[in-house]
Amino acid sequence: MLKNVLVVILCMLLLMGCGSGSSDDTKSLTVDGSSTDSSVPIISNPTSKIVNAYQEDLSILKDYAEQLANSAYQGETDSLVLEIEEIRGVFKSLYIDLPSGISRINLNSLNLYADANNRINTTKRCDISGEIKALGTVEKYSIRFYNCIMSANNAAFSGTIAIYSDAQSNTSTSFFENLKWQKGTSFQNFNGYITNSILPDSVEISQEYISYESESISLISNSKTVEKKTSLGLSIVHEGELYFAEIGKVLIGSEYLTNNSEGYISGIMKFNADNFAQLVFNENWAYYTQDIDLDEQLDLGRYFDNLQAFLNSNIGAEGLTSIDVLSEPPVFIGRPEVIQNNNKQITTLDLLRANIQPHNILDPDTPFENLTFKYNWYLNGTQVSGYNTKELPAGIAKLNDSVQVSVDVTDLSNTVSSELSEPVTIGRAPFIFTSSHSNQTFNAGESVVFAVGINDPDQVEQLLTIILTSGPEGAEMDALGNVLWQAPNHLLFAQQSYQFTFATYNDLGNKVSTHSVDLDVQTSNSKVIARGGFSDTFNVEYVDIADFDADGKNELLYFDDSQNVSIFDIADDKASYWWSYPYKKLEYGNLNKVSGIEVDADNTPELLLQYDRHLEVLYDLDSIGSAMYTTDNYISLAQIKDLNNDGLNELVILENARFGSGEPFSIFKVLDFSNPKNVLFEDRITSAYSFVFVEHAGAQLPIVMLNNGIAYDSNGWKTLSVPKIGSELNVADLDGDGIDEVVAFPNYREIQIYNFNSEVIETVTFKHTSHLPNAIADIDNDGIYEILRKGSTQRDPIRIYNVTSNNELRLKSEISSDVLRMRYLSLKDINLDGKPEIFYIDHATHRFYNDALKVVTYDLTQSNSTPMQSYTLPRSFNANTAAGWVELGGQDKYAIFAGQNQVTTLSLNGDILTQNNELGSLEGSMSYDYDGDGYGELFLREPKVVRLLDHALIWEDTVNSNYNYIKQKVLIDDINLDGYMEHIFLQNKALIINDIWNNKTLLNESLDYNAWSAHVWTHDNETLTVTSGNYDVNLYKLEQGKLTLLNSIEQKCSKLTTFNHDKDAAKELLCLKNIGDKTEMKVYEIISDELVEKLNRTLDYSVVDYEIDPSFTERQGIFFTTTGTKNANGSYVTLVDNNGQFMWRSISLSQVMSQNSIKARYSEERGLSLQLATEKMLFLIN
Repeated sequence: MLKNVLVVILCMLLLMGCGSGSSDDTKSLTVDGSSTDSSVPIISNPTSKIVNAYQEDLSILKDYAEQLANSAYQGETDSLVLEIEEIRGVFKSLYIDLPSGISRINLNSLNLYADANNRINTTKRCDISGEIKALGTVEKYSIRFYNCIMSANNAAFSGTIAIYSDAQSNTSTSFFENLKWQKGTSFQNFNGYITNSILPDSVEISQEYISYESESISLISNSKTVEKKTSLGLSIVHEGELYFAEIGKVLIGSEYLTNNSEGYISGIMKFNADNFAQLVFNENWAYYTQDIDLDEQLDLGRYFDNLQAFLNSNIGAEGLTSIDVLSEPPVFIGRPEVIQNNNKQITTLDLLRANIQPHNILDPDTPFENLTFKYNWYLNGTQVSGYNTKELPAGIAKLNDSVQVSVDVTDLSNTVSSELSEPVTIGRAPFIFTSSHSNQTFNAGESVVFAVGINDPDQVEQLLTIILTSGPEGAEMDALGNVLWQAPNHLLFAQQSYQFTFATYNDLGNKVSTHSVDLDVQTSNSKVIARGGFSDTFNVEYVDIADFDADGKNELLYFDDSQNVSIFDIADDKASYWWSYPYKKLEYGNLNKVSGIEVDADNTPELLLQYDRHLEVLYDLDSIGSAMYTTDNYISLAQIKDLNNDGLNELVILENARFGSGEPFSIFKVLDFSNPKNVLFEDRITSAYSFVFVEHAGAQLPIVMLNNGIAYDSNGWKTLSVPKIGSELNVADLDGDGIDEVVAFPNYREIQIYNFNSEVIETVTFKHTSHLPNAIADIDNDGIYEILRKGSTQRDPIRIYNVTSNNELRLKSEISSDVLRMRYLSLKDINLDGKPEIFYIDHATHRFYNDALKVVTYDLTQSNSTPMQSYTLPRSFNANTAAGWVELGGQDKYAIFAGQNQVTTLSLNGDILTQNNELGSLEGSMSYDYDGDGYGELFLREPKVVRLLDHALIWEDTVNSNYNYIKQKVLIDDINLDGYMEHIFLQNKALIINDIWNNKTLLNESLDYNAWSAHVWTHDNETLTVTSGNYDVNLYKLEQGKLTLLNSIEQKCSKLTTFNHDKDAAKELLCLKNIGDKTEMKVYEIISDELVEKLNRTLDYSVVDYEIDPSFTERQGIFFTTTGTKNANGSYVTLVDNNGQFMWRSISLSQVMSQNSIKARYSEERGLSLQLATEKMLFLIN
């Protein structure tokens, strides 16, 4: 369509012709300054009606112009079949080539004037060469060009333009007669006319009959255009008849939106000849379709990235696709990105990843997961060949390279490309430190040898030297880079991690990096006594009764939602602690399931421990679990079974996962138990939470049935279709036919029964409601399983049901029970008579009467009303303060733990006893036999002492306790050197020292600040005191009941104590301050009554509690308890040397460390012992 550009040019001419005359003189100036008589028209071409337009009627001019256009066009006049190449040519000619050619016409330098009578008759020389002649009136005039060149880079113009305007109707008509510009072999020639009308509301209408010729195009247009300005752009409707030289007659109907600055926005263009074609486009894509069988129905088509892609494409008819399979192309929103950590620059060692999220792709008819992606990686602007996945391997990009990525997105029939991502610059890579130890775990006493090396991946540093800077005692490094070390023979814990630290130096002697190697050493001879408290929520997760120590007697395994695992000896009417599992892999999430299994034929059950993301088997109760499997997904269920009857076990796992932000799904896996890396079968399925093994007469091997409507025949792992059933599945032969039924309890009133013979689910309803546990077992060994169910009320019996052949419940018998809160119901051969007994956990008395839990058992062969035996579990405890050791009544030493209203004693053989008291909180207390009478005292944070007398608590009156006190470690020391311990504590803003033996106060000094911690010790025969407030650490001398300030430094210490940092007799001050997940460790020496800093070190973990290593008298190490470290989650005991250098760290312990979690002692007879307290477990380590 010509009108858009031509009207602009014509308007320019009108402005030139209607320029305001500045004189009434009838003369107008020529270019050379001479004048002409404008009253006498110059008839340049008497036969041309366009030249003499001012003398002609409008209708005559239009007829004449049409004749000119028809004569100028020499092309095809009949219609032909249109193909995509022709449509692309029509669009380019009509909307691109023609407007761009006319836009070169620059007539701005012309200045034409009318005389006082609005007449025009002038000749003007062009700027470079040639001339123009204007003739007529302001309303009707013509301009003729004589080889006119207006600028050095412009073309030569020839031919005539005439303007016929009507001011009243706001209409003008422009006529062309051989209007031509030419530059070299390029030219454009126009004949015909355009009528333009301006209407109200910014509407313009133009009617054109015009021919256009160039060196490659010949066309004629008889069409109408309507333009209207809108808020979105210029709306254009164009329709009419066109003739193209090689195409013939084409009817065009177009409606589109354009923006003068950005080009086409959207639209639809229809082309009709012998067949029909259509182009629809918007800012996201262009959609071309055409009719091929001349039935006026669109048959073939193709999507393009945008309108420009359609025009630039060389795709012909062979590149079109049936519109039946075409889909709307995806639209890429924004840019892809190269993923980078905000805290770490990408280096040559990093795998580069491109990131695309579902919100980056808009595709209305293709889901995101059905799209395919091709990634195009660029280094410094050049595409990297051979890498088209979302990951670019490490090492391809070098130091300082600029990395970008683009993405080609393909749906069923289209491919679109994104823009390039923002560039990412490759930074300096860290040195590569290598070690040959391969994360191996060594045994206690084993000789350890491993080699280390270092290199610079960016090859900036050529000569590097590595040395061993610190490590466990006895470690050394030879000249070849081999590290030699003898692992210790004795460990406190079943596994401890030791650290070797290395420094790297360049050829200039500058240290450029540090590295460390952690080695694990394990033993089965550690003496860790652990005792786990019970959960206050009473949710019993698992209970089992079996012979766990091969002594011919059953023990009770108990696991609840506090995640403690304990085994009790059961005898007479009580259950006594025998074992608790002290370790827990907190880095793998919660411990969710514990089950007894038999996998090594040693006649004692092993324990399968199931964490959120980890499985391990505990073979030896004195060791740690052996890792079997770790995943990033959540493990819903894991079981061990010999599925193929070959005598070897398989590990069957059901995981739950989520794909990005999409729907959750499950993964079913079967692994070789002896080699879990060997995956025997794996399937991704819809979400499932449970599975069972079903023995079925029609199957040679067990069927694995899941609750999501899928089952597998383990003989070849063929998938079977089964109905969905309740989430918790059980297997039982309810009718005695030798074929298992699958049983589920979908709610409190119903059971679902599925039989592989009938292949339907039968639903059976209970008459009695209950929210309490159900159990399924063959209680009388008749081959038919019964269903056990406890009623909802306290007096309701345990009802035993059979399922009849009509799938109805038949009440078989009842067991009288008087328990309200039954939390676990099961059957086991408790008395080893070959018959199962019923047992349950009685929580009611524990909850409402503060009594202990009971395991109640019934032998139905003896009585349905009287329990066979009840076993009382030890009382739960909340003693979370490690208070120290004392002798009780001259007997062996006991470890004392204190907490909320409780004192718990733990003997060296594991006997535990908990006593309640009415003294309030005992947290933070410390035990010591201060008077040497064979009975231990418990020092509280308050000025009180509790005597431990044969496990009874006797209160010794001291002073009133109605005041606040500071929650720090209790301090006791022999301040006055009389052989008895004094009690040191902070109260409000006062430091108090009580002489318990002599019943007097040695110090009660008010401070002018809130002190958070304090310490008192003897130094050079003087008693020194140090306190820490919000901002300062203050050093005092204690003399005659008064404090004298010696020194003050700007420092805050959350924990203060003294230890021997060096080899002299004087102790140094240790200051600890937690800063986020790190700890600031400082050591001060007292020199001339001033605190002088000797050490300032930052530890990569937050310290919970501390204890000085008592096994050394000089250069003492420090035990720290931590929960969570820089490299691992969990609760640990860490030993550092006197300078804070890491020595070893325990394996992760069960539960979270309490604030007063550690005490240590040393004796020549027993060596080093530790006492630990976590939130729900007590430890004694010898």
